[in-house]
Amino acid sequence: MTARARLLDYVLLTGGLWLAWILLFQWAGPEALSPPGATLRRVGEYLTSAQFWPHVAATGVAFAYACVIALVGGLALGFVLGANRLAGQVGEPILSSLYSIPKITLYPVILLVFGLGISAKVAFGALHGLFPVALFTIGALKNTSPVLIKTARVLRL
Repeated sequence: MTARARLLDYVLLTGGLWLAWILLFQWAGPEALSPPGATLRRVGEYLTSAQFWPHVAATGVAFAYACVIALVGGLALGFVLGANRLAGQVGEPILSSLYSIPKITLYPVILLVFGLGISAKVAFGALHGLFPVALFTIGALKNTSPVLIKTARVLRL
């Protein structure tokens, strides 16, 4: 697909979404949906206001901390449970069942434990990332071919 065809696809998709938004606004009315032009003006006001960008920075900091905690904690937990066969057989079903719980149901508990500050946001974000990283690490360690491990030992890696 050429760049010109791809650009045309994006323009048609954007125009189609814009038209669908206008038609939905006409059908639903101003009580249910705002018109696209007013929404874009409001977005422009938010992006140019002085109070918007400190909130973006605070969200970025919380997201970065949560990512680091989720990656480090998930990798550590995954390596511990994946390296020991018995621990993995016991821990993986527990992690899978904890991962299946909707995290929003735990938010009141997180607020009780961490309060309303950035620590609650970081904990909530880390909770979303910890379980998948740990489960993927366990799966990667379980599915690594023994030939690759033996080859790495021979090559002193």
